[in-house]
Amino acid sequence: WMLEHDGHMLEIDIFDTPPDLVLLEVELTHPDEAVALPDWIGPLKDVSEDARYTNAELARSVAARHVAAREPGAAHEATAADH
Repeated sequence: WMLEHDGHMLEIDIFDTPPDLVLLEVELTHPDEAVALPDWIGPLKDVSEDARYTNAELARSVAARHVAAREPGAAHEATAADH
């Protein structure tokens, strides 16, 4: 999702994997620039410097989960865990 708010373009990414991950990205013209966020946005954690949240790392995480789900026995284990 993309939306403009208070002169900034906000990009909101909602992920299925990892579950419940929602990222809000704001492009700044300089690092100390103040950003006013909409009231409906809840508590945030700044992950700007956290390597786990780079596009490359998120893509690796999703790919690894898809590969693991296709391995023999994965469907059986998931089904057994549901009982």
